[in-house]
Amino acid sequence: MAHITYMDMINRLNNLERLAAYTGERCFESSSYEKKSRYDEENDRYIDWGANEDDGRDNPCDEDGGCILADITGAGAIVRIWTAEPRQGHIKIFIDGAKTPVVDFPFAELFDNDLHPFCDSQFCYDASRGKNCYVPITFNKSCKILTYDDWGRYFQVNYI
Repeated sequence: MAHITYMDMINRLNNLERLAAYTGERCFESSSYEKKSRYDEENDRYIDWGANEDDGRDNPCDEDGGCILADITGAGAIVRIWTAEPRQGHIKIFIDGAKTPVVDFPFAELFDNDLHPFCDSQFCYDASRGKNCYVPITFNKSCKILTYDDWGRYFQVNYI
């Protein structure tokens, strides 16, 4: 992916023609889905399909104890963060290998519309019993998202 800026991402949100155009970009997701559920191709059957512990409790931890929500290498942008139950444990977002996070505050505050640049209700809002944040976060080399202590339950991080 070519270098992309925050303003590039904001302009995309207002360009309706671009929404219908294929750009070659790829979208990915990191989530707290239940990893026990799987399809066994060899035996053509579903294993643990009723498992329902997809709240993120089995996510790997970083060396400092933070729960890793996403660890992305390469240039791109976070385009959505979703959760069903944000709490007061901190979220930290590290861009391009920096030791200091660009975001470091209670996870619940990401969705409260009080902190810049997460203060626009068009981009951070409740929908279908979930909290959504569409404020783009761009990076050139890497992006790592960690949460700490009682951060909440359930998550999705969508990125290009």
